[in-house]
Amino acid sequence: MVRHARKAAEVIAAIGLVVALAGPRAVAVPDNAVQFIRGQGSDGTFDVMQRLDSAYNNSVGCLTVGTSSTDRPKNSTCAASQPSGAAAIPNTENYSHDVALSFFPVGSSHGITILKEFGNPGVTRIDYARSSRARVSADGDSRRFVAYARDGLAWGSFRTGPGDGTSPAAGINTLTVTQLQKIWGDCTIDSWDDVGGPAVPMYVWAQPSSSGTNQSWQVFLGISDSANCVRPVGAPTSTQYKDSNLTNGERVIFENDPKPIRDCAIYAGKTVSPTADAGTNTFTSAGHGWANGEQLTPKTGTGGAVPGGLTVDTHYFVVGATTDTFQLAARPGGPALDITSAGTSPWTLSSGSCPDFFFDPDGDGNGTLYGGTQMSVYWMAYTTYFLWPQPAGAEKAAGFDLGQIDGKSVFNTDSSLNTTDYPALKNIYNVYRATGANPIAPHAYDYIAEDGWICKVSNPSDVPLHATNPRTGANYADEIANIITSSGAGLIPTTLKNINGVSLKTRCLTE
Repeated sequence: MVRHARKAAEVIAAIGLVVALAGPRAVAVPDNAVQFIRGQGSDGTFDVMQRLDSAYNNSVGCLTVGTSSTDRPKNSTCAASQPSGAAAIPNTENYSHDVALSFFPVGSSHGITILKEFGNPGVTRIDYARSSRARVSADGDSRRFVAYARDGLAWGSFRTGPGDGTSPAAGINTLTVTQLQKIWGDCTIDSWDDVGGPAVPMYVWAQPSSSGTNQSWQVFLGISDSANCVRPVGAPTSTQYKDSNLTNGERVIFENDPKPIRDCAIYAGKTVSPTADAGTNTFTSAGHGWANGEQLTPKTGTGGAVPGGLTVDTHYFVVGATTDTFQLAARPGGPALDITSAGTSPWTLSSGSCPDFFFDPDGDGNGTLYGGTQMSVYWMAYTTYFLWPQPAGAEKAAGFDLGQIDGKSVFNTDSSLNTTDYPALKNIYNVYRATGANPIAPHAYDYIAEDGWICKVSNPSDVPLHATNPRTGANYADEIANIITSSGAGLIPTTLKNINGVSLKTRCLTE
């Protein structure tokens, strides 16, 4: 069992603290020693926990300098003399001035693994794991998942840009769960005309398997591998695009970060240095491997010049391909360009994972050139999207827009999280060791547990279990709620529960 009780009687006597306790867990019991509270794991909950850490670290606590010159501890403990009576400092917050900190993200599942292996050589010593997914059977029964807020999962695309032309996703504001299953599950939707757009490819992007957001997305859709359909359109395999090699067109990218989709140049495919024959308008590169219709872009190095007839950083399309030779056209299937010179080394041709696409349904040469990013679909947690930097006049996430699921938006018109009827809501958690050889330390329990600082609200009679912040005049419970909602997350409705023999109202769920 978790050791929730502290050796408190002598501590309270020593520091002269006078506080009316509402029960053994209604308020934390100080231990007069500064402790570190370490959390690691989820990328998606990193920001909100950092903000909660800051609020906890700055909440009201004991005086560390007494009234006499000798009452000034040098070991970060409380001063021996503390105010009493009406001036007594409440111990409902961070009385001993413990330090909560969130280690840099490593993913939900990996954070839980680190927590499970606590005490082993070479394993970071953490008190809890951040998780953006719920418990799975592999987590075992000795860990407790405390849900303290709600998040939402949404698919996204570049429906309003960027690039040339009108996005093929323009006007496609909602997708059904079945359509999402076919996009990420069985790959039977791989073109925008399958969901009401033009007949242009749909490039699927995914998140790493260790991501809790990824695992929540898989559970929501009932699929086993969200990267299954990360592949060249129509191709039977997708190994090249999910092998963690950023030089060959990787499309399994860091959680909740669509910048690589926007800037596909950094995920360029292969590059070759062909020879150009101006007499036949033919390029030669042994075993180049490019197929007709593939998009190539000419580049130059210092002192180089592209062949006459080509322009640097302009997109062209392969035509007339053989094993070792090919020609270039201004659009797929169009006439070969007239090459007027061989160019000067160094110059290259490069392919990319987000090629532009020329859509010309009537074949008159006056079609639309769609930017590659506009043909991409990816999903994000709403909290990450909500906090994404948005310069004046710019779109969220570099033009990345969140779509609806079954006609429901992840956020309301006031941009707050919709916590009632959106189909892809999920909880976000802090996970601690409830049993075993290394259960959670009391000072960490007081912060993240189901009746700890983040979670507790009031007693059954609605008497607050938090104090008033003397700096702001607001109750800490309200400030915690504001941190959660201003981070894009939604509040879990407050409920009355009996926790460790104490009835209290908490905003957390325990799994």
